[in-house]
Amino acid sequence: MQNLQVDSKKRLFVLVVAILLTSSLVQAQSVWQEASPFPTRTYIWTYVGPGRYYDPILYMRMGQEKLFFYTQGAPPGLMQYRYPGGEWQTIGFTYFEPGEHWFGFCSNAIDPPWSTVGEYAIDFRWLDLASHWQTHSFIVHVIPPAQRLFTDDHGNSMFLWQGGTSSLNYPCLVVEGFDAQNTSFPQSYYKIGSSFFDQLRTYDRDVLILDFADGGKGISENAQFVKSALSYINSIKTETNSIVLAGLSMGGVVCRYALAEAEQNSQNLNVSLFFSIDAPQQEAVIDNNFQNYIKDHDQGTANPSLSSMAAKQMLRYNTYDPSGATHTNFYVGLNQLNGNGYPHLSRNVGVSFAPSTENPNSGEWLRVTLMFTGLEPIIDIPISEAAFYINPGDPWKEGGSYLPKSTTMQWGGVQQDIPFISNSIPMVILNLQINIPFLFYELDRQKNPTFIPHNSALDKIGGVSKFDVTYSSSTPRFHDEFPSELATPLLNEVLGPPEPLYVSISGPSTVSHPGKGQVNNYTWIANVAGGVAPYVYSWKKNGYQVGSNSPQYQEGFHFDGWNCDSYQITYRVDVTDANQGSTYATKNVVAWHSCGGEQDPFASDKTRLPEFSLPVEFGLGQNYPNPFNPETEIAFALPERSSVKIVVSDVLGRQILTLVDREYSAGYQRVTWKAVDASGTKVGSGVYFYRIAATGESGKQFTKVMKMNVTK
Repeated sequence: MQNLQVDSKKRLFVLVVAILLTSSLVQAQSVWQEASPFPTRTYIWTYVGPGRYYDPILYMRMGQEKLFFYTQGAPPGLMQYRYPGGEWQTIGFTYFEPGEHWFGFCSNAIDPPWSTVGEYAIDFRWLDLASHWQTHSFIVHVIPPAQRLFTDDHGNSMFLWQGGTSSLNYPCLVVEGFDAQNTSFPQSYYKIGSSFFDQLRTYDRDVLILDFADGGKGISENAQFVKSALSYINSIKTETNSIVLAGLSMGGVVCRYALAEAEQNSQNLNVSLFFSIDAPQQEAVIDNNFQNYIKDHDQGTANPSLSSMAAKQMLRYNTYDPSGATHTNFYVGLNQLNGNGYPHLSRNVGVSFAPSTENPNSGEWLRVTLMFTGLEPIIDIPISEAAFYINPGDPWKEGGSYLPKSTTMQWGGVQQDIPFISNSIPMVILNLQINIPFLFYELDRQKNPTFIPHNSALDKIGGVSKFDVTYSSSTPRFHDEFPSELATPLLNEVLGPPEPLYVSISGPSTVSHPGKGQVNNYTWIANVAGGVAPYVYSWKKNGYQVGSNSPQYQEGFHFDGWNCDSYQITYRVDVTDANQGSTYATKNVVAWHSCGGEQDPFASDKTRLPEFSLPVEFGLGQNYPNPFNPETEIAFALPERSSVKIVVSDVLGRQILTLVDREYSAGYQRVTWKAVDASGTKVGSGVYFYRIAATGESGKQFTKVMKMNVTK
C-alpha cells in the first residue's frame, strides 16, 4: 500500500492465492447479535494510486453502498469520474490517516445511480504532479440488496438475503473460502453463486453468507465460528425447518470439520443438508517451483497467505512447510473425527468444478519478467526472467478446477493486487511524482494449472467418494467460477426430488362466433405442476403451431357465416421443464357459428347449449393459480349428476377440512378454497393435497388426489 523504492540487486515478488481454503488449532467461542439499525450506506474503498495494481472488478449491494477511490504519496491535482458516454465530473478529496501504515488522499463518496441488478462501468482518474492523468476503468457487478446483518464479538459477520416474504424460515448458510488478507467479501461470493442463490430465494429460502474476520486462521478455529453461527440461526429462525449448510472452497472443509466435531460431541446443529463446493477435502495444489520462487524472493518476510496455517494444511506441497507434516497431520485428524471425518445426521453433497479427466493444458503456463524502467527518458529494459510449466506427472496436471482468475500478488510485503488473466499484464511501478528509476514485474499467464483436483473435491479413494452424492462440471472451470449447469441439480437437493411433470388446460369448453363486426376473445391456460421450473410452452390448434413461450393462449373468434352449425377444435399444449422432462395436455372445444343473427344466439338463452358440451367422463383439474395466496379454484368434471366430496389434507395425511360434500348436476364445476382449515384459520405455507370422491347416479365412482402449494 506504499510506494516502494526498489534495490537494484534484490527485489521480491510474492503470490497470494485468493481462494485457497483454511484452518487452525485454536478453539474459539463467539456471541452473535443483529446489527441494528441495518447499515444501508456502507462504503467500498478502491485504491488507484501508484505502486499497486488496481482491481478492475468491483461488487456492490444495490442501493446500499457507495464508492471511494484513494491514492497515496503526493496529493493529486484533481480527481474525476464518469459513466460510459458521460462527461468527466470533478469530485473533491481529503487527506486521511486512519492507521499507522495506512494514509492517503480519498475522493468524496460517489453514489452511483444504478437501480437494478446487473453489470455497469465507471471510469476514475486523478492528475499527478507531472500533470499526467492516471486513468482507471472498472466493471461493477451490482447484486441484490441484503436485508439483515449479524455480527459476533470476534469480528465475523453474516449478511442475509431474504427469500419470499418471511425472514429466516428456511435458512441456508453459505461459508466463505480462503481469505487470509480479508480481501474477499460476501458481495463477491453472492455474485459467483448467483445462478444458485437467486433460485434458492425464488423458492422462499434465505441465503446467509458468513464472512470470517480472519479467513486465514486454522480450520478448527473457524469451525467453532461456524458452529456458533448455526446455533445462533437456530435460536432466531421463525420456523422449525432445518438448516442447509454450504461451504465454498475452504469453507467446505471448515463446515465438514464443524459438523463432524459437533456430532462427535453430541451437539445437534439441526443441519439436514451439507454442500462441499469445490473444496480441497484431500488437498489443493500450486506449482512447487512457483512457490519456491515466491519464498526465494520474500527477503525473510514470509508470504502471509502461503505461510498461513490454512495454506500449510490444505496444500499438498507448501514451500513454508516442505516436509508436509502440517498437511498430513491435519487430514489424519480430520478423518478421525466422528468415525470417518463426516457428519452422519445430514445428507452430504460433494461438488467439483471439473471432470476427472486430465488437465488439457501443458507446457509453459506463466512467465515472469523483471524489468527496469527509467523516467528520463522513460525506457523499459528486461533484467531477468522465470518460467513455470505444466508437465506430465505434475499434481497441477491432474484433472480438477483451475487456479482462480482472481489470484493476487504482493510486492515487498505490501499487498499488490495483480489478477492472473489470460493476457500479458505489464505492472509498472512508476511514481511520476519523484524522478528515480524503478523495477517492476511483467506477468504473462498463458495456460491454467489445476488447483483443486477432482478427486480431492469429491473425496474419492479408489474411485469411491465419501459423500452421499456428488456432482461435477462437464468441463474444467476456474475455481472462482460457479458452473451454471450445477445450479438446477443443487436446487433439487434443497427442494427435494421434483414431482412428475403434469399439465392440464383450463378455459372454456364451448365458444361462439359473434355477429358481424364483433370479436369474442377466449383464453386457455396451461396449469403446470411438478417438474423443475422454468417451463417452455408450445401451443397447437388442430395440429398446427399457434403459440409458444407462454402459459396462456388467447384466440379471437369473428363473424364467419349465417348458419347454426358447430365444429370441434382440439387445443394442445406441450410443456418441457428445466430437466428436459416433457408432457402435454389437450382440450376439446366446441365452436358455434353466428347462426344468422347479429348477436351471439346464446347470449340470453344459455339453455340452448348442446348436450355434447357436457363432459364425457369424470375429471379433476389442477387448482389454479398454483402456487397461490390467498385463494385458489379447483375444477372438476361430472358426466352425470353425482354426489361429490372434496377433502383437503396436509403432507402428514391429516385432514384440514371438507371443502365439498353435496350433490352436483352434470357439467364442469368449480369450487374455491381460501387456504383455511375447518375453523376458518389461515393455514401455513407448504404442500397440501385435495381428494375428490364422486359417485354418479348410475353408480359409477371416481376418486383422484392432486397436490397444491400455499405460499406466504
